[in-house]
Amino acid sequence: MSFPRFYFISNDDLLQILGSSDPLTIQPFLLSLFDGCKRLLFANNNKVIVGMESDEGEAYQFETQLKPEGKIEEWMKKVDEEMKETL
Repeated sequence: MSFPRFYFISNDDLLQILGSSDPLTIQPFLLSLFDGCKRLLFANNNKVIVGMESDEGEAYQFETQLKPEGKIEEWMKKVDEEMKETL
């Protein structure tokens, strides 16, 4: 319940995401979680999220960079908030 967008993916996919400490694990599931968002843009050896890219190849940089640290549902909530703030 802490990140409601996880309801849009299957239980198997959710377990794969939650069972990994690698932030890149979320990449294949982004289109299911966010309409039109294909991937997150990472920098500094995947230690910072700097933006997003759409399915059509449109990319934009976040106003504030995010660190994918802690529970994935917590930093994904920050990604969601930053998407809204930036756009």
